[in-house]
Amino acid sequence: DGVTAYANWGHETQAELYGIIGKIMREEFPQKIFEGSVHNTYSVHYFHGGVPTRLSEKYRQSWDTMKQENVDAVVMTNLFDHWENSLVLPCYERGDFIMRYAEYQKERLFGKAFRMSQSPELVLTNYIDMLPHARKMEFEIIAFPTANPVKAIQVGLEITGDNGKVIHTFPQTAITLDRLQVLRFELPFEKFIGQRAVVPRITGEY
Repeated sequence: DGVTAYANWGHETQAELYGIIGKIMREEFPQKIFEGSVHNTYSVHYFHGGVPTRLSEKYRQSWDTMKQENVDAVVMTNLFDHWENSLVLPCYERGDFIMRYAEYQKERLFGKAFRMSQSPELVLTNYIDMLPHARKMEFEIIAFPTANPVKAIQVGLEITGDNGKVIHTFPQTAITLDRLQVLRFELPFEKFIGQRAVVPRITGEY
């Protein structure tokens, strides 16, 4: 018996709304369950007519709102709904990443221990369509913390075309896998004119 939410707002709208609702819930209804809704699973409907995911940024920011407003529970709707998502989501293994990131956030919200891997755990997110001149080509590498005592790593990204040849190589960045980190990469679309597909690949040294 409490309050929940179901919608697909931008992060700024959600943060503003939860700032209002959260204060009311804590002060006037402390006995009620305050259930927050993490926004990620509605993607861009029908050729980008809906609210964009901004790779994983919208999803990550929505979890930040859950933490800021100290919710009692979290709901994630339409997780594997291909019709709503139009299959335009920010990761090849989108379900795996969505659930793994949720597992990471449970420690922050509810004190549930995060199961860290002994080896580097890096996730590449990217859009799975290419709209000519509509937007930049954008990518993320999300690095989860590792349980391995050796935490220093060099991480980079290279982009190949449909013929397998490298179009662009981003220089490697030194990071330490002691916390979750996000590296963002972008290129102008003109870099890919004439390509029917592009393939991003993580590079690195550990």
